[in-house]
Amino acid sequence: MSKKTFSYDQQQFIVDLVETRDSHVSAKINDQLFSADIEKIDENSYTILYKNRLQMAHVAVSKEHVYVSVDGESYVFGRVDLNRSAFRGGSESGGEDENIISAPMPGKILKMIAKNGQKVAKNTTLFIVEAMKMENEVKAPRDGVVKKVHFQENDLVSVGAVIVELD
Repeated sequence: MSKKTFSYDQQQFIVDLVETRDSHVSAKINDQLFSADIEKIDENSYTILYKNRLQMAHVAVSKEHVYVSVDGESYVFGRVDLNRSAFRGGSESGGEDENIISAPMPGKILKMIAKNGQKVAKNTTLFIVEAMKMENEVKAPRDGVVKKVHFQENDLVSVGAVIVELD
């Protein structure tokens, strides 16, 4: 059992996950029960069978957010409790180490703003990743200096890939 609190669209959600058998998961979200079969593909990718519909999900977790992309639709959930990931086996991409900024979804680096050696302030946009014609600005979690930029514009990235390191 894993109980976590998240925020989305200015609302709070209490999520209680229960794995009932190998890949079957029940989730109680604000006292409403949901049931699905979830199969882990790799560190950040899952297939979800819910109401006879198979969907692909990618999850990346940072210290303050959980980034979820389901069949091309992207969602950013705020972590109200900053404990470990509520997702079984989920990666702490960019998690406790605010020096590592990772791709929140698979896609293409549309614009790389950060440059090696550049000073950045908290919430400065570092890069923009595009997936399914949706753009996601990724911002600096703190003030710092860009230690290393690992990708360039037009590079394809996987969810959780380290894009920028801060010093």
